[in-house]
Formats: sequence, C-alpha cells, structure tokens
Amino acid sequence: MRSDLAEPLSVMSRRMRSRHGPLAHSLEVMLARDERVRAVTAGLLPGVGAVLLAATTRRMVAVSREGWSISVFYPQISSVVASGWLGVTATVTINAAGTVLAIRAPWHTGREFADAVRIGTPIVSGGLAAL
Repeated sequence: MRSDLAEPLSVMSRRMRSRHGPLAHSLEVMLARDERVRAVTAGLLPGVGAVLLAATTRRMVAVSREGWSISVFYPQISSVVASGWLGVTATVTINAAGTVLAIRAPWHTGREFADAVRIGTPIVSGGLAAL
C-alpha cells in the first residue's frame, strides 16, 4: 500500500480500520501515480453506508463497500464545512457540482479532512470555498 495512504489509515482507531480498511485498496486504485493523499477519514454517508474518503493534491475521492465511488476535483467544490457536537463526531458537508454529501465521521479525522479539502479548493470571489 502507498505510504501516503497507509500513514493516515494507521492513525485511525482499530475499530475504524477493521470496518473501513478493505476500502483502502479500492481507494488506492483510484489514485494517480503522481497524486498524493493529504488526509483520510471514514464515516457513514446516508443512502450509501460506510465510506472511506481521501483529500489528495488534486481532488476528493470516496468509495464504499457497495461499489459506490465519487471523484470531485477541487474547482468543482463550492464549500466544505465540518460541524459537530461535543467533539465526538463531525458532520462533514461538501457541496460539489450540484451534489451535497454529508458524512458522519470521527471528530478529529473529519476536521482534518475538511481542512485538507479547503486547502486544495480555490478561493472564489463571493463563494463559500474559503469557509
């Protein structure tokens, strides 16, 4: 496994790794050779189930056990917000190309993921990309 993907996965709790670890290979296949992973989080996406998400140097990618996947380049993302309650879980909401994804993730990795997506998203005058 690529080191830039393995390192953030190793920080996840044992329970999260066992639940979402097999998705790492599906995610790895989606990455280009010169694309680097900045942050990874795992969580639940309503209507899809368990997902593994990565913020890379180019885009946000996500996969699920059921075969669902998405790849969104940063210029297509209009906003990303991480909100939560008492620092236990975060809801990471991504508005991209007419699609809204609201993923429930662990607080720490969810916030890091949102920050990594914000770093890659260009600031648009009058837009919400800089949130």
